[in-house]
Amino acid sequence: MAEDMRTVESADGCVIAWYPGSGVGPRLLCVGGAFSGRTLWDGLIACLPGVPVHVVERRGHGLSADRPGSGPADEVADVHAVLREIGEPVVLVGHSSGALLALRAAVDAPLVRGVVAYEPPPPPPIAGVEDRLRALLAAGDRAGAVTRFLVDAVGMPERLARARLTAPGAESDLAMAHTLVHDVQLAEESVPAEPSNPVLLLLGDQSPPRMADHLHAVAQRLPHAVVRSLPGQAHFALTAAPELIAPHVLEALTTRL
Repeated sequence: MAEDMRTVESADGCVIAWYPGSGVGPRLLCVGGAFSGRTLWDGLIACLPGVPVHVVERRGHGLSADRPGSGPADEVADVHAVLREIGEPVVLVGHSSGALLALRAAVDAPLVRGVVAYEPPPPPPIAGVEDRLRALLAAGDRAGAVTRFLVDAVGMPERLARARLTAPGAESDLAMAHTLVHDVQLAEESVPAEPSNPVLLLLGDQSPPRMADHLHAVAQRLPHAVVRSLPGQAHFALTAAPELIAPHVLEALTTRL
């Protein structure tokens, strides 16, 4: 709930909103992907009663502020600022580009004891996506930026991308359009090989083969990574079937994977 919100100042002075969980024992800190806010994690939280599940809203998402020129390094600093506020070891849980951010934030972070990453995406299949997004945003065309991100970076058919602009939640998508540059930047940079903590990479078996190929390639770069597949699921298992993700998260909290 909004009254549970806390804020922390990141390294560049940007004020980041985060929501503390309740419970005892090992803690989670959840990091969402493009277009997401704190409610993305409601289903998973309901499947983990008694587990302290903290949620950070990325800069430019929800009630978190943003600054012009922000990039992946600033978002890593945001996560580290929240980690310092928590002050206890956590397992980072990330979805989509939030999974990429979680993997980056785990580097040189003593309070991170592991990462659960659901489908950290591969780089966009075509070049120049960031430049096109910046041009559209500079022209004030937020709808165009959302459409181009979904088509050029995600691979969604143009018809479906345009339909999203009139679907429930479109207003929120447009409000976060400027943050899509962050998501593209995260996807275009190589996943760091430095995290020495256990990493669990999750994917849905209904996702495109390109996603599975990417996750297995990421696993080869990481010294302690495991890939597991969720039957019948695709990219949004976090909302479609959080009960399938919860056991893997619990395992990450209680074992060394």
